[in-house]
Amino acid sequence: MINLKSEAMSKAKNMSSDYILYLDTDVFLTDRDVIKKMMTMNKTIVAPMLTSSDNYANFWSAMNDDFYYKSSDLYPQLISYSTVGCFSVPMVHSCVLMNLNDPKINLLSFDPKEVNIAGLPYDDLIALAVSAKRAGVSSYICNQEEYGFVEYPRPHGDPFNVSQTLMSDLAIHSFQKEVPLRVSEKFKKFLLPFQPLDTGGLSQIYFLNLDRRPDRRSKIEEILRLAGLKGKRVKAVDGKSLTDERMQQLGVQIVEGYLDPIKKRPMTKGEIGCLLSHHKVWKHVVKNRFSEVMVLEDDAQLLPNFKENLKRLLSQITFLDWDLIYLGYKFVYSQGHSVDQVDDIPNLYTADYVYWTVGYLLSSTGAEKLVNADPLGNAMPVDEFLPLMFDHTDLVQYMHLFPRRNLRAFLHEPPLVEQRFYVGHDRYVSDTEGVSNTEAVSDTEGVSDTEDVSDTEDVSDTEDVSDTEDGVSNTEGVSNTEGVSNTEGVSNTEGVSNTEGVSNTEDISNTDIVHSEKENKQQREKLKKNLRISSTNKGEQQEDAQEAFVRELKKFSGRTQRPRFNLEIFPVS
Repeated sequence: MINLKSEAMSKAKNMSSDYILYLDTDVFLTDRDVIKKMMTMNKTIVAPMLTSSDNYANFWSAMNDDFYYKSSDLYPQLISYSTVGCFSVPMVHSCVLMNLNDPKINLLSFDPKEVNIAGLPYDDLIALAVSAKRAGVSSYICNQEEYGFVEYPRPHGDPFNVSQTLMSDLAIHSFQKEVPLRVSEKFKKFLLPFQPLDTGGLSQIYFLNLDRRPDRRSKIEEILRLAGLKGKRVKAVDGKSLTDERMQQLGVQIVEGYLDPIKKRPMTKGEIGCLLSHHKVWKHVVKNRFSEVMVLEDDAQLLPNFKENLKRLLSQITFLDWDLIYLGYKFVYSQGHSVDQVDDIPNLYTADYVYWTVGYLLSSTGAEKLVNADPLGNAMPVDEFLPLMFDHTDLVQYMHLFPRRNLRAFLHEPPLVEQRFYVGHDRYVSDTEGVSNTEAVSDTEGVSDTEDVSDTEDVSDTEDVSDTEDGVSNTEGVSNTEGVSNTEGVSNTEGVSNTEGVSNTEDISNTDIVHSEKENKQQREKLKKNLRISSTNKGEQQEDAQEAFVRELKKFSGRTQRPRFNLEIFPVS
């Protein structure tokens, strides 16, 4: 790698080039103008900030005396975009633009031997960073916009054997950004056949979704698919459709005098709809006698290696008496948490006063306790009701309304789920807080009275809760292996397309969304035929696949790049 980068630098100088761009193959740029934007920064060494799963990015914010990575307060500020701009940092990598017009560029080197400093690690990136500092050249990382992504470092091995889990985690991570990752039509031919999904060892996985939020539905379905999981959609109760008459029919009676402990406002219609939606799931669990389920809201963001972490947790709690486990949460108080680790179960703690119902595990006994507590007869936001049921709440004045507060609640630390956009984020939109009790409500808007919840029946499997695999076979037949080719390292990170791969239920037409089962089967068979590698000719076909990929990449880049740029591919030995 040191020789390749040095050779590229020499060739660019001999061509009298103004710039050289070092771009790693595990980089995914989503901003077409990123090179032009970096040029306007007028820096000798500059890089667009690229994020990844697990808080990884393409820069170091500090370097220790041994020339290795050192943590600093700047790093989390930049990757969270709480601080934006162009910042001088000791190292940038993966996508780096260098201005060859600066005379000091000749003092830079990728070769540690040329840098000639005692104790310097034999590493091209460290050598460049140290030589740049010695020459008085600063490296800059810019995060004014979202420019793209970089794959989390994977184990050493065949460069074309891309880790499916890391690629899936990266695709899932991209849903938090303005432009999630997609696969170009040119490269879809290289994808391997899909694998079936499952529930990760649970009886069921539910996700709550309003009819008026198909955008959120498509995202949570694709996130689950990339994680290798299948879920059941629960048609959430829309607060905008709730009239006082309808709430009376459903037995909803708000606790007298209730005010939000923080905002000091009454319970909103949106919060009532949220409570009804979760209550619908709890009753469905009891009715179907499910032993263990997971409940997600449609703004849930699964964190890296989610499925494996979930399966590990389930194996550890086999002999634990539990009712509810928070997978995603926010402590009500930033300090003074009262949590105790559960014996012999790493990362599992007793629950304290927490908010969020974005993701949690629920047992059959837990569902029974929540339903039997009659939360509709003494209604309060579900965020407050759950902590009250295990005596960790500030609403002590309402404890007498729920005499059997024996919910055995725990939380996983660190969280396995978080909200994609939370309060304070510039793209945060609440589906519960924006509907007030006094707001005028149309009986025909949102969810009709005959579709929501019946007084005599909890959930209709044909109306309110629908399998994401019903009606579309490729919903069940897609997993996190979708988009990851084991032969050339191209990932199908197309996570948010509403026009393909989105599961259909009875409330979304399948006319324009997915191919028919027959077409999907034909496509999969064609892929199998083209990419099947037998034990006798694996090496030969892998070579052919790599060469085909490079040809397509050259053709693709030749049509899209401006004439001033020249693409050259340096093979990695």
